[in-house]
Amino acid sequence: MTHFDFQFLGSGNSRSKPPVNYNTNILVHAPEGKWLIDCGVTGTLALKHAGVLTSDVQAAFITHLHGDHVYGLEEILFESYFKLHRKFGLWLPQAFVSPWATNGEDIWENFLRASMTSSVLGEDGAYFQLDLSDYADVTPLNVQTAYSFFGIPVRIFPVCHVWRRSAFGICLDERVVFTADTIYSREALEAHLESGAEVIFHDVSFLPKKKGGVHASFDELKTLPRDIIERIVLMHYADEVTADEKKYAIDCGFRLAQCGEVYHF
Repeated sequence: MTHFDFQFLGSGNSRSKPPVNYNTNILVHAPEGKWLIDCGVTGTLALKHAGVLTSDVQAAFITHLHGDHVYGLEEILFESYFKLHRKFGLWLPQAFVSPWATNGEDIWENFLRASMTSSVLGEDGAYFQLDLSDYADVTPLNVQTAYSFFGIPVRIFPVCHVWRRSAFGICLDERVVFTADTIYSREALEAHLESGAEVIFHDVSFLPKKKGGVHASFDELKTLPRDIIERIVLMHYADEVTADEKKYAIDCGFRLAQCGEVYHF
């Protein structure tokens, strides 16, 4: 069993703003270093709020390519290259680094290149343009393959978020499941628990369920049996969620992730 800490830099959705909350990004305190699950637009601000230097963070795993999960990378990668003179570790599902990626899923070509392409003077006196390989050590990841992230056994799995767009969750040490953004699936939840998951950090929206929704609704999740509910920690909820809505969720047996909260495993 591997011991690690799971710190919520934020537990909010894409529109969350301080001082209420930050995007749902996680700082993992692993045996061999600190790494992120996602780095959204509020990510570096959340790190500062938590008293963590970006220089102390060595790598990130990206679940999918939405701004609240990826746009904080620009600042971290710039600092790593120009200030710290190191490459940042990026663990990326294969779909995000494939030249044949469909629907604009290549993280460099479709998300970071426009703002991060810079011409710099090389040691040979000639200018060259930076690309992702200059900023980061990229490790492409395959689904359900075993990896080790700074001493923690991990594997990634696909989730259904936005139609025809890739998205992934991550399982740490076969005990902790982080779904990232996903629609509701009782079958997927039961499969995680049958595989040994002790806790599932799960996406939630407290808005009424609607056709074509891209997040799990609370109305769906609350239909689960109590023994499953008590293993779920809800995250990625809007700043506007009321105290009464939170209390009802807790009364149902759920836990709600809070900004700054640390879970010890």
